[in-house]
Amino acid sequence: MTQAKKLREFMTKIFGGVNLLLYLCTTNLIKQVMVTLYPTDYVIFDRANDHVIQWESNGDMVIFGDKTEAEADCRGNEEVIACTELPLHHQEKLKKQIEKYNQLN
Repeated sequence: MTQAKKLREFMTKIFGGVNLLLYLCTTNLIKQVMVTLYPTDYVIFDRANDHVIQWESNGDMVIFGDKTEAEADCRGNEEVIACTELPLHHQEKLKKQIEKYNQLN
């Protein structure tokens, strides 16, 4: 039985079967990755079309740390909302986007 499997079984016993987001690094070290969205980060959302504005270059959602800056970039029926107020399917996409960048760095 590998160390990772032993550790998973041990963690399952301790935490009552709660699924943990654990990734094994190539050096067999364990790294916990949890992406959290914060109400102080903003996106521009077009509610009528269910669309978050994205970078043209790579299609990633644009995240603003400053609400005023985001408001200056709004057009038409777009609105600035906190990332935590997005519909859940957009929140999940945003978490995956952030996770992707965390893995690159």
